[in-house]
Amino acid sequence: YPILNCASDFDGNWSNDMKIRLLAKANIKTKYVIGADSSDIVFIDSPSEVLRRFKNKNCKMLFNAEKFYFPSDMPVRKDFQDFIGKNHIFKYMNAGLWIAETEYLKFAVDECLKELNNSKICKYTGSEQIIWHIVFPRLRDIALDYECEIFQNIAKVEKGEISFAPVF
Repeated sequence: YPILNCASDFDGNWSNDMKIRLLAKANIKTKYVIGADSSDIVFIDSPSEVLRRFKNKNCKMLFNAEKFYFPSDMPVRKDFQDFIGKNHIFKYMNAGLWIAETEYLKFAVDECLKELNNSKICKYTGSEQIIWHIVFPRLRDIALDYECEIFQNIAKVEKGEISFAPVF
């Protein structure tokens, strides 16, 4: 599986919103792409199994779901995620891990770029998660992995909340 390091040529002051700009410039040549950048997530199986499960999800982009809304001091669209994820422990989008059809990712990233260039949103610079929270309600074909069938967020989980059998 090819690895794309969008930040490998970046030389400057880093902020997480750069992930969107770098993704927009990335030359992705595969039909599907997995984005992973976080220390609080794990894959539950091989990339081929992740892809197989993703194809059964009936969406074009799937995000990891987490237990707590982040960043908590900027609850942009939190009410939307509370509503659609109301029956789930892991109900909030985690932009640190996702899988997508490459063509759809390009469309979604273009929507994110519009928000990054929106002067009203500029006060949120530094967080790509805020930008994804903003575009999530208006983009079709995006879903969250509420049941942790593909991704498992491990941030602040308690005994009994992990939904896969870890091997460690």
